[in-house]
Amino acid sequence: MEKAKCYNCQKMGHFARECTEPKKAKRATHPLELVHSDICGPMNVRARHGAFYFLTFIDDYSRYGGDGLHAKNNVWELVDLPAGRKTIGNKWVLKVKRKADGSIDKFKARLVAKGYTQREGIDYEETFSPVVRFASVRLILAIVAHLDLELFQMDVKTAFLNGELDEEIYMDQPEGFQEMGQKRKVCRLKRSVYGLKQSSRQWYYRFHRAITSMGLRWLRRITVCMSREYQSNPGPDHWVAVKRILRYLKGTSDLALCYHGGSLRLVGYSDADGSADRDERKSTSGYAFLLGGAAITWCSKKQPCISLSTMEAEYVACTSAVQEAIWLRRFLKSLRISAHINDAVVIYCDNTTTIAYAKDPKYHGRTKHIDTRYHFIRDSVAQGEVVLRHIPTNDMIADPFTKPLRRDAFHRHVSSMGLRRI
Repeated sequence: MEKAKCYNCQKMGHFARECTEPKKAKRATHPLELVHSDICGPMNVRARHGAFYFLTFIDDYSRYGGDGLHAKNNVWELVDLPAGRKTIGNKWVLKVKRKADGSIDKFKARLVAKGYTQREGIDYEETFSPVVRFASVRLILAIVAHLDLELFQMDVKTAFLNGELDEEIYMDQPEGFQEMGQKRKVCRLKRSVYGLKQSSRQWYYRFHRAITSMGLRWLRRITVCMSREYQSNPGPDHWVAVKRILRYLKGTSDLALCYHGGSLRLVGYSDADGSADRDERKSTSGYAFLLGGAAITWCSKKQPCISLSTMEAEYVACTSAVQEAIWLRRFLKSLRISAHINDAVVIYCDNTTTIAYAKDPKYHGRTKHIDTRYHFIRDSVAQGEVVLRHIPTNDMIADPFTKPLRRDAFHRHVSSMGLRRI
């Protein structure tokens, strides 16, 4: 059989030779890995089209890191360091971003300022920036499922570099990006690079201005926490509990909340155990609120006080649930989507004495010691913002947040909260 001939050689009239296998490019798999290759060029002989060729190397990490530092972002300007001012350092954080199958997607290099060297009152003033509550996100998802809407999400490239700084901050020139002939100069920051204490706040201000300019307006875990208490001196029982947590996480990793477009009537469940904590004798409060067929917010928290009766523990738990219910109700009301926005939020409780005490403002000798702040529930019931109703203990969805249950009861309540295997 005749061997394959090189097509280019035949076309250009050269002596025919055997085709050679294409060379595979050698790429570094981690930062600073040494790559060996033959270096050639620049060539002294011109090619047919009059061009010269030479071989060069490009560092993947530096190439990607420079994307956000070009002049178009106007991140900094090189100036002389003023007298009496100090610079803050920086470093490169390198990361390999992989695809779902484990293959390399791209290399990421992020320049991070050493914000821990900043001085309050000089390099920054305020650092607070609002963060979205997951309850708000789930509430929106429930509305989207109910109305069969299209949901879009967005991401901002180099988000923090969009924030404009109000303070004068000077930073050393980053390694690998020193300007030739200006190595003694420093960077006067114009944008909030990653690592600065005020970066998140400045980005929030920029994002707020952007979305308001488009017409948008403002609308006015249990076992793990318990195990942390003993991490300084854990015993065999604590190790058993931690291993059980890991098994539980592995067995529930495929569970997800499924909003199937059910009713947009907000419903809550409140429960408490009876001083089950053997160390402090405090009770645990738990509540869950459902909207659109699944839970949108829930809580399991140890009460700050010692309750003298089951009724008192349930009363304290209901107060926390009422606070959450009022916030959710006002949030829904501001959206003006649900037909039930003016209806009182129904909160189910399995203790009839608690419900009676919340509705009856008369004096009771056995409850006179309850702190005044927990009587907030009475005012909310009187104003018609919430309604307390009784439910059998077997149907109390918030039970898993307060105490261990039988397997069948636990799975029944989990299913009632909208959790499904995916």
